[in-house]
Amino acid sequence: MSKYKVQVKLNVINAYLNGMESQMVARKFGIKSRNTVLCWVKSYKKHGLNGLKKRKNII
Repeated sequence: MSKYKVQVKLNVINAYLNGMESQMVARKFGIKSRNTVLCWVKSYKKHGLNGLKKRKNII
């Protein structure tokens, strides 16, 4: 199960894209690492909303 819901991730991404620094965004939303914020932003830019959803591992 994903620790953060898609809506929370979208709020984080919007805050970052609206000019807030990644470290401030992480603090505001209780995320441990600014790298998580940057990872979500990168994934969102590359894959859109689908980039934020939990992926199922298929073996």
